Amino acid sequence: MRFLTLKTESKLLMWAAVLAAALAVFFIDTMLELEITASILYLPVIAATFGMPGTRPILVLASFCSILACVDLYVSPAGDQPLFDLANCLLSVFSIWLTAALCVRIKQSERRLTARNRYCIAVVDTALDAIVSMDADGRVIDWNPQAERLLGWSKQQALGASVADLVIPATHRDAHQLGLRRYLETGESSVLGKRIEMTALTNSGSEVPVEISISALRQESGVTFNAFLRDVSERRELALYRARMAALVESSFDAIISKDLERTIKTWNSGAEEVYGYTEEEAVGQPISILFPEGMKEEEPEIQEAKQEGRQLVRFETVRRRKNGELVDVSLTLSP
Repeated sequence: MRFLTLKTESKLLMWAAVLAAALAVFFIDTMLELEITASILYLPVIAATFGMPGTRPILVLASFCSILACVDLYVSPAGDQPLFDLANCLLSVFSIWLTAALCVRIKQSERRLTARNRYCIAVVDTALDAIVSMDADGRVIDWNPQAERLLGWSKQQALGASVADLVIPATHRDAHQLGLRRYLETGESSVLGKRIEMTALTNSGSEVPVEISISALRQESGVTFNAFLRDVSERRELALYRARMAALVESSFDAIISKDLERTIKTWNSGAEEVYGYTEEEAVGQPISILFPEGMKEEEPEIQEAKQEGRQLVRFETVRRRKNGELVDVSLTLSP
């Protein structure tokens, strides 16, 4: 025994309903003289197929109604103006297909809009940045998965909540409310379209450093604000690490020098100034050979071999030349 699914049953019932409606219109039309037409009633019947998936039902029913309108030309009581009756029939068929064409056009536009919306949702959901959207009242209306990971609140928890209470640290809330009010009243803002580094509040109560960019979208339904937040914790830590290392290098009593593959000096610390006599301005950009003793064109074979193998050379004792031409014994440590 064959069982029909609920979806199939619903589709069959809808087809039965529109076909019955079309036949009812045809029956009414056949009771009237050709000079009087009920074909306009076919138009809402065709429009009823708008709820069916795809455009094929619209075209099928339009064809069926067109056939009924033409058959009516032969079965309805004849009028005394045959040409008028024919024109009336052609006008009915034209109206049927015009309605069908409009329905198809709307369906296609809806399909494109749906596909576009799905694409936008996919982009937002897979974005590497946290995306938080809020309305003119400052309440969350969208919250993507990256926002869940960065800030700790689930989308269900965030929707409808105040952005100020959820994301913005207490020290910045007054400025946020003031800026929102000013934009809604004047359309002016000092933060829209700019990249700003600040901290965002998480559900644990801690603050995470973020880079944030905000855009505003004005629509008939009101203003929507979209904030894009990027976690810059690693970037800040790296910047702090580099600053600490630079401070260590600069304050070291040892001469610390870096050079590029063309053997041009790139960095020169105060220890190097003390050992070799050149200031940083004098040394940076010069070839490393300015430190070689007179007549020495290439670095020692041990140094060249270490560079080629990409390995560290530790405490290699050699001789270098100071700015005043004086030779100085040095112990070199090289790292690739």
